[in-house]
Amino acid sequence: MSGHLIVVGYDTWTDAVIELLRSSKISYSILLTDKEAAENLRSEGEEVVCVSDFNEQAFRYAGIDRADAVLVATLDDQQNILAVLTATDIDETMTVGTFTSRERDGPKLRRAGADVIVNLGQAVAELIAETALTGAEPQQLLEEILSEETIVELAQPAQGTGERTESHEQSDAGIENDAATKR
Repeated sequence: MSGHLIVVGYDTWTDAVIELLRSSKISYSILLTDKEAAENLRSEGEEVVCVSDFNEQAFRYAGIDRADAVLVATLDDQQNILAVLTATDIDETMTVGTFTSRERDGPKLRRAGADVIVNLGQAVAELIAETALTGAEPQQLLEEILSEETIVELAQPAQGTGERTESHEQSDAGIENDAATKR
């Protein structure tokens, strides 16, 4: 794939996403506010942009002009809403995925322009239930949920009409997705 993905934020859940990106052929940069995390990631060879705020200039430094998608990956829903709004303000056709820790913030993130919303609480609950019901290993189920194909699908340049619609579907694991309807 020739696209570029911007990962916004760095929290506990972000490590799994970065590991998947490292093993893929997807170009990505990490936009974050934590100076210590930025230095650690730089020492691991990551392309990192450390800023004080997720504003338009920060997204430009991170390469939004060459990006096919933005993944907002913090555990702070208010920060996620601001980052989604900023990314979609720069490019309204940008595919944006995000986490939410509270179900009530899902509609706010959708209105802000998020195409893919992962409700972490619901996803974890479904993972635990699936593990209990099937006896599957949690790590295997997590790998299926956060598969490389999911990340690639988010980062793939979408083919479409250039129009954004309000329809979306909620799939298993607390993931809402309407990225295909955005472009």
